[in-house]
Amino acid sequence: MGLFKGPGMIAKFKQRFLLDRLSSEFKAYLPGYIIGPHTEFTPHSSPPAVFLTDGQRAIHFARWGYFTKGYEFDLHAKMLRPSYPFARIEEIQNSRLYAKAFQRRRYCLVPATAFTHGKPPVTVMLSGHDIFAFAGLWTETERGSQPDEISFTMLTTAAHAQLKTGPRMPLCLTKEAYLDWLLGKFPLSKAIKFNQGHSLSVQPE
Repeated sequence: MGLFKGPGMIAKFKQRFLLDRLSSEFKAYLPGYIIGPHTEFTPHSSPPAVFLTDGQRAIHFARWGYFTKGYEFDLHAKMLRPSYPFARIEEIQNSRLYAKAFQRRRYCLVPATAFTHGKPPVTVMLSGHDIFAFAGLWTETERGSQPDEISFTMLTTAAHAQLKTGPRMPLCLTKEAYLDWLLGKFPLSKAIKFNQGHSLSVQPE
């Protein structure tokens, strides 16, 4: 089973708003670069994400994949470093890979407007929310003389009852949960069940 093709996992997501809208929605500082609307992101790409640094929310680009230290990209062999785009939220506290980030409260938010789920693929949106955020956990990877790389994994829960295309889905947070998630004040026991409170719009891709 491939890392990106696990049962019921997502292959890509969409974020169709300009960064100034994200800055307003997430009450986050905007560094100044702009991306176009209707942008799709896949594992190993670098979507905008929201981080909490010194008490201030800020938007930065980060690699989707939670890259481990000590691995490089082999351009000639076209092989990517081992990475982990998804993590089961029920297991992060005791995971050797994620426990340190969890203890340091390295939480982030990954804005999205829709995502593609499972097989046959369907497009999923949150009813009543034109934008939401995947719950993420981030890390830094040392790259020698180059700047450290920030990457993240999406946390997953049991799939919503409306999704018949697989057993897992990303944890999707809405506005009232953003700050608590970034502060590490969103209980995991609540997060595990949070997706079930949404109403989804599910359409064939």
